[in-house]
Amino acid sequence: MASKKIANSMSLGSKAHSRALLAARMRAILAAVYVICFWSNPTGEAMMTDDSFSFLSFSRLPAVAGYSIFLDLSTVIFGTVDVVPKVQLVFMSTAVWFLGWSVNRTINAPFFAFLLMLVILCQSALMRLHFYLTTEAMFVPMLCIIFGISTILLTNHSVRLMGMLALFSGLAAATRPAIIIPCIPLIILWIIWDQCIKNRTQMILAIMIPLTC
Repeated sequence: MASKKIANSMSLGSKAHSRALLAARMRAILAAVYVICFWSNPTGEAMMTDDSFSFLSFSRLPAVAGYSIFLDLSTVIFGTVDVVPKVQLVFMSTAVWFLGWSVNRTINAPFFAFLLMLVILCQSALMRLHFYLTTEAMFVPMLCIIFGISTILLTNHSVRLMGMLALFSGLAAATRPAIIIPCIPLIILWIIWDQCIKNRTQMILAIMIPLTC
């Protein structure tokens, strides 16, 4: 009888591990497919916007100094600013993957994390965003990283993670000062987390509500 229980327990554990592994692969594949599909700019979006020239000429400092410096560094490293949309595309895909990974790490819901990634990457506005030379193209993925780190910090109060959160918050603020607005739902998430941690549905809602604000 005891051996049967052990066997059943091992079988359930093996199935859970297989499902988690499948979901992890699906998240990685989704991020890679997103980059491949949009690498050549299939929608034909123009790189320059009304604000792009001001970022390139540093004429809007200090409000968006971070993005202007990013454009300048990209030009120095790659020799042209034309590569920036591809850099922004890879950064966006990586940031959304990290958000999915961190959510799964915190609440152990692999397929929910995959759906979260899918919902973010399938938004038409975000699909076009990384083709433009605009602050939002870097600000949105930074927000995903900030939310991801904050999610992990709910259960792991690591000083290193806090340092990373401070770093990316500072970079986001230098890119777009509006970072203070997304911080409000994050504070709400931290407040209600302890009340939700014992219930899977409430945990998912606790994460989703701030992310959709």
